[in-house]
Amino acid sequence: YVSLIGDRPSDELVASALAALRLCQAVLPEGIDAGLRAIARLDALGRKKEADEAFASVLRPLEILVVLEPQNSVLHNDIGWLCAAVRRNLDVALQHAIKAVELKPGDASVLDTCAEVEFQRGAQRKAIELMERAIQLSSADYYKRQLQRMKAGDTTVPIP
Repeated sequence: YVSLIGDRPSDELVASALAALRLCQAVLPEGIDAGLRAIARLDALGRKKEADEAFASVLRPLEILVVLEPQNSVLHNDIGWLCAAVRRNLDVALQHAIKAVELKPGDASVLDTCAEVEFQRGAQRKAIELMERAIQLSSADYYKRQLQRMKAGDTTVPIP
C-alpha cells in the first residue's frame, strides 16, 4: 500500500497506509517484510515521524513474541534485521543478532544479520569477518554481494 502513495502523498493517504500496515501486523505479527518496505518508503519521502511510527508498530509485536519465546532464533534474527535494515535501535539490534548467532551459530542468515548490524554501527572489520563466515556456510551470491558492499564501506548503499 505504501508503495502506491506517490512522491507527495497527502496526510490522509499516509495515515491509510499506516493503518494498512497495522492490519498486516495484527494478522501476522512476526512478519517484517511489509514493515521494511513501508519504513523505507516513508523515510525516502522524508516522513520521519510516520516512518518511526511504522517501525514501532513492526517492532512491538516482535518484542512481545521474543519474551514469550526467548530461545527462538528467528525472532531474535528478525528484530536484528529489522533494526539494521532501517538503521534504528542498533544497540537493540546487536543484542538480538548476537543472541541469534548464539542459538544458531551455523546459520549463514543469522551471521548475515549480525554482520549488517555491525556494519550499520560502523564496525566494518567485524562485519566483514562475520560475512566471510557466512560465505563459508553458504555459497549464495547474495552473501558475496553483501561482502563486497561491506568492503566498500558505504552503509547507505542498499542491501542487495
